[in-house]
Amino acid sequence: MRRDLVLATSLVVAIASPARAQTPRDGIDALARGDYQATASVLNPLVESWPPAGPLPDFVMGALYENGIGVPADRLRA
Repeated sequence: MRRDLVLATSLVVAIASPARAQTPRDGIDALARGDYQATASVLNPLVESWPPAGPLPDFVMGALYENGIGVPADRLRA
């Protein structure tokens, strides 16, 4: 019974809390913290989306791919 209550409460909280979209600023904040994997996970979907997020996410992702920081090195993607 308690497990069902916890599950139901979690579901209500998840539905009631709107998902916050990731922005280039979130990626740059992760970069400033030195969390390169988080930077890539935030910026990569923005770079691959349409319309483009802008030149800054493209530049940062290119630098990460060129140097193999937070992502595997890939000169073609860079």
